[in-house]
Amino acid sequence: MNTSLNWLNRLLDRPVTVDEAEHALTHAGFPLESREPRGGDWFMDVEITSNRGDCLSHVGLAREVAASTGRRLVVREAPAIPGTGRVGDALRLENRASEACPRFTARVVRGVKVGPSPKWLVDLLEAVGQRSINNVVDVTNWLNFEWGHPSHVFDLAKLRGGSLVVRWAHEGEKLRTLDGKERTLKADELVVADAERATSLAGVIGGSESEVGPGTRDVVLEVATWDPLVVRRAARRHGVRTDASYRFERGVCAHDLEDASARALALLVELAGGTPCEGVLVEGRPLPPAREVAVRPARTCSIIGVEI
Repeated sequence: MNTSLNWLNRLLDRPVTVDEAEHALTHAGFPLESREPRGGDWFMDVEITSNRGDCLSHVGLAREVAASTGRRLVVREAPAIPGTGRVGDALRLENRASEACPRFTARVVRGVKVGPSPKWLVDLLEAVGQRSINNVVDVTNWLNFEWGHPSHVFDLAKLRGGSLVVRWAHEGEKLRTLDGKERTLKADELVVADAERATSLAGVIGGSESEVGPGTRDVVLEVATWDPLVVRRAARRHGVRTDASYRFERGVCAHDLEDASARALALLVELAGGTPCEGVLVEGRPLPPAREVAVRPARTCSIIGVEI
Protein backbone atom coordinates (compact mmCIF):
# COMPACT_ATOMS: atom_id res chain seq x y z
CA MET A 1 0.00 0.00 0.00
CA ASN A 2 1.23 3.49 -0.86
CA THR A 3 1.74 5.21 2.47
CA SER A 4 2.76 8.70 3.58
CA LEU A 5 4.74 9.17 6.78
CA ASN A 6 3.16 12.59 7.31
CA TRP A 7 -0.29 11.05 6.91
CA LEU A 8 0.54 8.35 9.46
CA ASN A 9 1.80 10.95 11.91
CA ARG A 10 -1.45 12.93 11.63
CA LEU A 11 -3.08 9.90 13.27
CA LEU A 12 -0.63 9.42 16.15
CA ASP A 13 -0.32 11.37 19.40
CA ARG A 14 3.46 11.56 18.87
CA PRO A 15 5.21 11.42 15.49
CA VAL A 16 7.49 8.59 14.43
CA THR A 17 10.53 8.81 12.19
CA VAL A 18 10.64 6.81 8.97
CA ASP A 19 13.04 4.35 10.63
CA GLU A 20 10.69 3.89 13.59
CA ALA A 21 7.74 3.39 11.26
CA GLU A 22 9.61 0.82 9.17
CA HIS A 23 10.76 -1.08 12.25
CA ALA A 24 7.30 -1.13 13.81
CA LEU A 25 5.51 -2.16 10.62
CA THR A 26 8.06 -4.80 9.67
CA HIS A 27 7.87 -6.45 13.09
CA ALA A 28 4.08 -6.36 12.91
CA GLY A 29 4.21 -8.32 9.64
CA PHE A 30 4.08 -5.42 7.18
CA PRO A 31 7.54 -5.05 5.60
CA LEU A 32 8.36 -2.09 3.37
CA GLU A 33 8.93 -2.86 -0.30
CA SER A 34 10.57 0.54 -0.70
CA ARG A 35 10.81 4.01 0.79
CA GLU A 36 11.89 7.35 -0.62
CA PRO A 37 11.88 10.99 0.48
CA ARG A 38 9.34 13.27 -1.17
CA GLY A 39 9.78 16.91 -0.24
CA GLY A 40 9.14 17.08 3.50
CA ASP A 41 7.55 13.63 3.54
CA TRP A 42 8.48 9.98 3.08
CA PHE A 43 6.72 7.69 0.61
CA MET A 44 6.56 4.09 1.84
CA ASP A 45 5.33 1.10 -0.16
CA VAL A 46 4.05 -1.23 2.58
CA GLU A 47 3.41 -4.90 1.83
CA ILE A 48 -0.03 -5.96 3.09
CA THR A 49 -0.97 -9.63 3.13
CA SER A 50 -4.30 -10.56 1.56
CA ASN A 51 -5.86 -11.46 4.94
CA ARG A 52 -5.25 -7.99 6.41
CA GLY A 53 -7.58 -5.80 4.40
CA ASP A 54 -8.11 -3.79 7.60
CA CYS A 55 -4.61 -2.39 7.13
CA LEU A 56 -5.16 -1.06 3.62
CA SER A 57 -5.56 2.38 5.14
CA HIS A 58 -3.52 4.91 7.08
CA VAL A 59 -5.75 4.41 10.12
CA GLY A 60 -5.11 0.65 9.99
CA LEU A 61 -1.33 1.07 9.73
CA ALA A 62 -1.26 3.84 12.33
CA ARG A 63 -3.07 1.49 14.72
CA GLU A 64 -0.31 -1.09 14.20
CA VAL A 65 2.43 1.51 14.72
CA ALA A 66 0.72 2.79 17.87
CA ALA A 67 0.45 -0.71 19.33
CA SER A 68 4.13 -1.38 18.60
CA THR A 69 5.57 1.88 19.87
CA GLY A 70 3.44 2.82 22.86
CA ARG A 71 1.76 5.64 21.03
CA ARG A 72 -1.94 6.36 20.81
CA LEU A 73 -4.13 6.39 17.73
CA VAL A 74 -5.78 9.80 17.38
CA VAL A 75 -8.86 10.17 15.18
CA ARG A 76 -11.52 12.80 15.51
CA GLU A 77 -15.19 11.95 15.66
CA ALA A 78 -17.29 12.87 12.67
CA PRO A 79 -19.31 15.97 13.60
CA ALA A 80 -23.07 15.86 13.22
CA ILE A 81 -24.11 17.88 10.16
CA PRO A 82 -27.65 19.28 10.27
CA GLY A 83 -29.70 18.54 7.17
CA THR A 84 -32.75 19.81 5.38
CA GLY A 85 -35.38 17.57 3.82
CA ARG A 86 -35.47 13.77 3.89
CA VAL A 87 -32.89 11.88 1.88
CA GLY A 88 -35.58 9.45 0.81
CA ASP A 89 -37.44 12.30 -0.92
CA ALA A 90 -34.34 13.14 -2.97
CA LEU A 91 -33.22 9.66 -3.96
CA ARG A 92 -34.72 6.20 -4.33
CA LEU A 93 -32.38 3.33 -3.43
CA GLU A 94 -32.96 -0.34 -4.23
CA ASN A 95 -30.64 -3.31 -3.64
CA ARG A 96 -31.67 -6.26 -5.80
CA ALA A 97 -28.47 -8.23 -5.18
CA SER A 98 -27.87 -8.26 -1.43
CA GLU A 99 -26.07 -11.60 -1.78
CA ALA A 100 -23.28 -9.74 -3.61
CA CYS A 101 -23.78 -6.30 -2.02
CA PRO A 102 -24.15 -6.94 1.72
CA ARG A 103 -24.55 -3.25 2.52
CA PHE A 104 -25.00 -0.08 0.50
CA THR A 105 -25.33 3.42 1.96
CA ALA A 106 -26.22 6.65 0.17
CA ARG A 107 -26.36 10.28 1.27
CA VAL A 108 -27.40 13.37 -0.69
CA VAL A 109 -25.84 16.83 -0.49
CA ARG A 110 -27.45 19.73 -2.33
CA GLY A 111 -25.80 22.98 -3.42
CA VAL A 112 -22.15 21.92 -3.48
CA LYS A 113 -19.56 24.05 -5.24
CA VAL A 114 -17.07 21.94 -7.18
CA GLY A 115 -13.58 23.41 -7.21
CA PRO A 116 -9.96 22.80 -6.22
CA SER A 117 -9.09 21.07 -2.96
CA PRO A 118 -7.14 22.79 -0.19
CA LYS A 119 -3.37 22.37 -0.19
CA TRP A 120 -3.31 20.02 2.81
CA LEU A 121 -5.52 17.51 0.99
CA VAL A 122 -3.69 17.88 -2.31
CA ASP A 123 -0.38 17.26 -0.51
CA LEU A 124 -1.67 14.14 1.23
CA LEU A 125 -3.06 12.61 -1.94
CA GLU A 126 0.02 13.44 -4.01
CA ALA A 127 2.21 11.90 -1.30
CA VAL A 128 0.66 8.50 -2.06
CA GLY A 129 0.66 8.97 -5.84
CA GLN A 130 -2.97 10.10 -6.18
CA ARG A 131 -3.68 13.06 -8.45
CA SER A 132 -6.04 15.68 -7.07
CA ILE A 133 -9.20 15.98 -9.22
CA ASN A 134 -11.57 18.31 -7.39
CA ASN A 135 -12.76 18.86 -3.84
CA VAL A 136 -15.74 16.49 -4.17
CA VAL A 137 -13.93 13.56 -5.78
CA ASP A 138 -10.88 14.08 -3.55
CA VAL A 139 -13.07 13.43 -0.50
CA THR A 140 -13.73 9.90 -1.78
CA ASN A 141 -10.00 9.32 -2.31
CA TRP A 142 -9.28 10.68 1.18
CA LEU A 143 -11.79 8.22 2.67
CA ASN A 144 -10.20 5.38 0.72
CA PHE A 145 -6.63 6.08 1.82
CA GLU A 146 -7.36 7.22 5.37
CA TRP A 147 -10.08 4.73 6.35
CA GLY A 148 -9.81 1.98 3.74
CA HIS A 149 -13.38 2.56 2.54
CA PRO A 150 -13.65 3.11 -1.21
CA SER A 151 -16.58 5.35 -2.08
CA HIS A 152 -18.10 7.06 -5.08
CA VAL A 153 -19.99 10.27 -5.87
CA PHE A 154 -22.70 10.64 -8.48
CA ASP A 155 -24.13 13.81 -9.97
CA LEU A 156 -27.74 13.53 -8.80
CA ALA A 157 -29.08 15.47 -11.79
CA LYS A 158 -27.59 12.85 -14.14
CA LEU A 159 -29.31 9.90 -12.42
CA ARG A 160 -32.39 9.10 -14.42
CA GLY A 161 -35.47 8.67 -12.29
CA GLY A 162 -33.59 9.99 -9.26
CA SER A 163 -32.70 6.39 -8.47
CA LEU A 164 -29.80 4.10 -7.62
CA VAL A 165 -30.36 0.40 -8.15
CA VAL A 166 -27.84 -2.31 -7.25
CA ARG A 167 -28.43 -5.17 -9.71
CA TRP A 168 -26.79 -7.74 -11.94
CA ALA A 169 -25.89 -6.44 -15.39
CA HIS A 170 -27.91 -7.39 -18.44
CA GLU A 171 -25.96 -9.61 -20.84
CA GLY A 172 -24.35 -7.31 -23.41
CA GLU A 173 -25.25 -4.12 -21.54
CA LYS A 174 -22.98 -1.15 -22.36
CA LEU A 175 -21.21 1.10 -19.84
CA ARG A 176 -18.80 3.95 -20.57
CA THR A 177 -16.44 4.12 -17.61
CA LEU A 178 -14.43 6.99 -16.18
CA ASP A 179 -11.36 6.00 -18.21
CA GLY A 180 -13.31 6.78 -21.40
CA LYS A 181 -13.75 3.16 -22.50
CA GLU A 182 -17.06 1.62 -23.49
CA ARG A 183 -17.41 -1.78 -21.89
CA THR A 184 -19.72 -4.66 -22.71
CA LEU A 185 -20.97 -6.27 -19.53
CA LYS A 186 -21.75 -9.85 -18.61
CA ALA A 187 -24.74 -11.06 -16.64
CA ASP A 188 -22.52 -12.17 -13.73
CA GLU A 189 -21.18 -8.63 -13.19
CA LEU A 190 -22.68 -6.30 -10.64
CA VAL A 191 -23.58 -2.71 -11.46
CA VAL A 192 -24.99 0.35 -9.77
CA ALA A 193 -27.65 1.65 -12.12
CA ASP A 194 -30.21 4.41 -12.28
CA ALA A 195 -33.78 3.83 -13.46
CA GLU A 196 -32.64 3.09 -17.03
CA ARG A 197 -28.95 2.20 -17.35
CA ALA A 198 -25.81 1.07 -15.58
CA THR A 199 -23.87 3.97 -14.05
CA SER A 200 -20.87 2.13 -12.55
CA LEU A 201 -19.24 -1.29 -12.46
CA ALA A 202 -19.73 -2.11 -8.78
CA GLY A 203 -16.57 -2.07 -6.71
CA VAL A 204 -14.34 -1.53 -9.76
CA ILE A 205 -14.83 1.76 -11.62
CA GLY A 206 -17.44 4.47 -12.00
CA GLY A 207 -19.31 5.47 -15.13
CA SER A 208 -18.69 8.68 -17.05
CA GLU A 209 -22.35 9.53 -17.64
CA SER A 210 -22.97 10.29 -13.94
CA GLU A 211 -19.55 11.86 -13.32
CA VAL A 212 -19.20 14.89 -11.06
CA GLY A 213 -17.99 17.97 -12.94
CA PRO A 214 -17.75 21.76 -12.65
CA GLY A 215 -21.50 22.15 -13.21
CA THR A 216 -22.53 19.66 -10.54
CA ARG A 217 -24.69 21.07 -7.78
CA ASP A 218 -26.26 18.07 -6.05
CA VAL A 219 -24.33 14.87 -5.32
CA VAL A 220 -24.99 11.37 -4.05
CA LEU A 221 -22.29 9.90 -1.80
CA GLU A 222 -22.08 6.10 -1.95
CA VAL A 223 -20.19 4.00 0.59
CA ALA A 224 -20.76 0.27 0.18
CA THR A 225 -19.18 -3.15 0.35
CA TRP A 226 -19.23 -5.93 -2.23
CA ASP A 227 -18.54 -9.63 -2.54
CA PRO A 228 -14.76 -9.93 -3.13
CA LEU A 229 -15.12 -12.69 -5.74
CA VAL A 230 -17.61 -10.68 -7.81
CA VAL A 231 -15.30 -7.65 -7.80
CA ARG A 232 -12.21 -9.72 -8.64
CA ARG A 233 -13.95 -11.44 -11.56
CA ALA A 234 -15.12 -8.18 -13.11
CA ALA A 235 -11.80 -6.39 -12.58
CA ARG A 236 -9.82 -9.18 -14.22
CA ARG A 237 -12.23 -9.62 -17.11
CA HIS A 238 -12.11 -5.92 -17.99
CA GLY A 239 -8.43 -5.48 -17.18
CA VAL A 240 -9.13 -2.72 -14.67
CA ARG A 241 -7.19 -2.40 -11.44
CA THR A 242 -8.22 0.45 -9.17
CA ASP A 243 -7.52 1.39 -5.56
CA ALA A 244 -11.17 0.53 -4.87
CA SER A 245 -11.12 -2.94 -6.43
CA TYR A 246 -7.84 -3.73 -4.67
CA ARG A 247 -9.53 -3.18 -1.31
CA PHE A 248 -12.87 -4.77 -2.13
CA GLU A 249 -11.11 -7.91 -3.37
CA ARG A 250 -9.60 -8.28 0.11
CA GLY A 251 -12.77 -7.49 2.00
CA VAL A 252 -14.16 -4.24 3.38
CA CYS A 253 -15.95 -4.44 6.72
CA ALA A 254 -19.66 -3.63 6.57
CA HIS A 255 -19.94 -2.78 10.27
CA ASP A 256 -18.50 0.74 10.02
CA LEU A 257 -19.86 1.82 6.62
CA GLU A 258 -22.25 4.33 8.12
CA ASP A 259 -19.50 5.84 10.27
CA ALA A 260 -17.23 6.09 7.22
CA SER A 261 -20.07 7.70 5.29
CA ALA A 262 -20.60 10.26 8.06
CA ARG A 263 -16.90 11.16 8.04
CA ALA A 264 -16.90 11.64 4.28
CA LEU A 265 -20.08 13.72 4.48
CA ALA A 266 -18.53 16.05 7.07
CA LEU A 267 -15.42 16.64 4.96
CA LEU A 268 -17.47 17.05 1.79
CA VAL A 269 -19.60 19.79 3.35
CA GLU A 270 -16.49 21.42 4.84
CA LEU A 271 -14.70 21.59 1.49
CA ALA A 272 -17.53 21.99 -1.03
CA GLY A 273 -20.30 23.54 1.02
CA GLY A 274 -23.87 22.53 0.40
CA THR A 275 -26.57 21.18 2.66
CA PRO A 276 -27.09 17.46 3.25
CA CYS A 277 -30.49 15.85 3.25
CA GLU A 278 -31.42 14.40 6.61
CA GLY A 279 -30.56 10.75 7.20
CA VAL A 280 -28.83 8.04 5.22
CA LEU A 281 -30.30 5.37 2.96
CA VAL A 282 -29.12 1.86 3.83
CA GLU A 283 -29.95 -1.30 1.87
CA GLY A 284 -28.62 -4.83 2.25
CA ARG A 285 -28.55 -7.73 4.63
CA PRO A 286 -28.63 -7.41 8.43
CA LEU A 287 -25.17 -7.01 9.93
CA PRO A 288 -23.77 -10.23 11.40
CA PRO A 289 -23.52 -10.17 15.20
CA ALA A 290 -20.20 -9.30 16.79
CA ARG A 291 -18.06 -12.35 17.52
CA GLU A 292 -16.79 -12.84 21.06
CA VAL A 293 -13.50 -14.64 21.61
CA ALA A 294 -12.43 -15.80 25.07
CA VAL A 295 -8.74 -15.31 25.83
CA ARG A 296 -6.78 -16.37 28.92
CA PRO A 297 -3.73 -14.08 29.11
CA ALA A 298 -1.79 -16.41 31.41
CA ARG A 299 -2.34 -19.35 29.06
CA THR A 300 -1.36 -17.21 26.07
CA CYS A 301 1.90 -16.18 27.72
CA SER A 302 2.72 -19.76 28.71
CA ILE A 303 2.29 -20.93 25.11
CA ILE A 304 4.29 -18.23 23.33
CA GLY A 305 6.81 -17.61 26.09
CA VAL A 306 6.39 -13.84 26.05
CA GLU A 307 4.74 -11.72 28.73
CA ILE A 308 2.04 -9.45 27.30
